[in-house]
Amino acid sequence: MKLVPFLAFLLFPLTAQAAYSVISTTTTTVGAGPLQRTVFVIQYGADTRQRFQVNRLKTTATVTPHGSIILLPPDSANYEFYEIDEGNNTYTSTAGLLATNGVDVWGYSPRSRQIPGNACGTATFDCSLMNNWGIATIIADVLYIRGQVLAAHPGQNPIIGGYDTGAAIAMALMNNSPTAWSGAWLFEGFIKSNSSPATVEGNNAACFRTTQQLTNGRFEGGLRTQEFKYLRTMPTASYRDAATTSFLSSKRTFIDAFISSYQATVGTINITSGGRISPYVLILNYYESLAVFRDISCSLAQTTTTFTASLSSFTAPLMLSGGDKGNGALMPNVQFLVGTPSNKVTLNILTNQGGLEPYLDIGYVSDVSFPLKNFVLSVFP
Repeated sequence: MKLVPFLAFLLFPLTAQAAYSVISTTTTTVGAGPLQRTVFVIQYGADTRQRFQVNRLKTTATVTPHGSIILLPPDSANYEFYEIDEGNNTYTSTAGLLATNGVDVWGYSPRSRQIPGNACGTATFDCSLMNNWGIATIIADVLYIRGQVLAAHPGQNPIIGGYDTGAAIAMALMNNSPTAWSGAWLFEGFIKSNSSPATVEGNNAACFRTTQQLTNGRFEGGLRTQEFKYLRTMPTASYRDAATTSFLSSKRTFIDAFISSYQATVGTINITSGGRISPYVLILNYYESLAVFRDISCSLAQTTTTFTASLSSFTAPLMLSGGDKGNGALMPNVQFLVGTPSNKVTLNILTNQGGLEPYLDIGYVSDVSFPLKNFVLSVFP
């Protein structure tokens, strides 16, 4: 497949578009079909370290087409987050369910994907590059992807969406280009909130801390990678062990600390044997750009409006998903920060859940995937 230039120059100038080039394109059939996966490696400029990955998942079967969606990954992860399934079956994943129902699924994996383990602080990789990998860079990358989606679907804007950090960045894109999207899906994440002063104060501290860290030469971050990344080198049996209830009583002190912190936020974790932690571990990056977390925390602290000032201009259909604990409890408030009419807002708030639990629990198909599919099909009947 040849990627063609993005013609919507008002959203993304052709001079910037020209800086992107396709390094490789690989297309494979998923299982016996009919899903087809295409993976593009894209490079910005002449520096080979400035690369990111674009995935496209679509069906080759004769079905009614139902538009397109661009999915943005959570903190420290990649697009494959939306294809994970405890049975390694793409067809029963969130992206697979959408694609088999005629939705053209596109996904973004950030530039940090390519950084190998233990690279920062050594000569393996110059991690100072991440200083410029904040939300503005991701916005440019995703608008490039949008251009390719429009080439495949002329005149029909995609839906933008994501989980956690992906949801926050989706909001930044809604703000940057309010009329560029046919709808938006935000799952357990936001970049602006009308929540309590304590939340603003907490993010103000995080804004100050991450800004100082970047000034002092620390460029890598990541909220979950440090807890799980070493598991990538362990055998499959150990992954499965981490996915069962024994995960909760692990003797690994750093995982214990993570679980304790997580439980303090969402109460309990309802993950049984056969859950999805194991495949989730596999798609984590070793590093993530600290600049992204600075941009999010400073936006939530309201010390900058760079990524939030035009949210009220977004009027397309909006779906807000999450649990009723943690960030999910704040998701309904997001509808009052945008211009979407109330009759175009869909709420999918799950009882006694929060954080990653709705997605990693074995009930994710009915709790998350089907509601999202129904939303997308309502936008593209």
